[in-house]
Amino acid sequence: MYDKPLSYSSLKLYERCPKLFLSVKKNEATITYGPAADRGTTIHGYIEDYFNGRPYNKAERALKPWRGYFDNLRVLSPEPECEVAVDSLWQPVDYDDPSAYFRGRLDLRYVVDSTCYIKDWKTGKEYPDHPRQGLSYIALNPGFEEYRVEFVYLDQYPLVRERVYDRTDFDAAVSDLVSQIRIVRADEEFAATPSMNSCHNCPLNWRVGGGCKDAP
Repeated sequence: MYDKPLSYSSLKLYERCPKLFLSVKKNEATITYGPAADRGTTIHGYIEDYFNGRPYNKAERALKPWRGYFDNLRVLSPEPECEVAVDSLWQPVDYDDPSAYFRGRLDLRYVVDSTCYIKDWKTGKEYPDHPRQGLSYIALNPGFEEYRVEFVYLDQYPLVRERVYDRTDFDAAVSDLVSQIRIVRADEEFAATPSMNSCHNCPLNWRVGGGCKDAP
């Protein structure tokens, strides 16, 4: 049975294919995401550097329109790339704590009064699962009366989608995540779930030398 801490991305990987999920977690398979994902990682690095006090990197064309937006955030002394985790009672613990149950990394976080503000930098287009991702963010931050999550679409200036949540949303998010985590932890087979949408670029696919024979 799987007893290690899970994250939103881990749960999404499990939904895609339990067999792939377990292979990745056991370091038996590596998922490659391509140039677009590499670019996103680079841009996140530029932004993290800026909020850690380094000079604004004018060489990154995609970030130039957002300079004023970043400047206004910087005066609030936010936490960039902060690692957060909760235990099974949904109390905050260190990211690497052995009791960590659910965890994640937030692109930017700051608190004003009783409101927790979270920013998520997105490269590429807007996807319908982003609101669900926002719920996982607020679940990692117990104890606030209100949550404001902004998805900032860096390639589509000035597109920002703000979603406001409250304690009721927090409770619902936790309940949903607990249900998902229990399913993963109770799984004893981690069977493959082949489909035309997920198998074609899977590192376990027999067509690319992997050991999974279930791919269509």
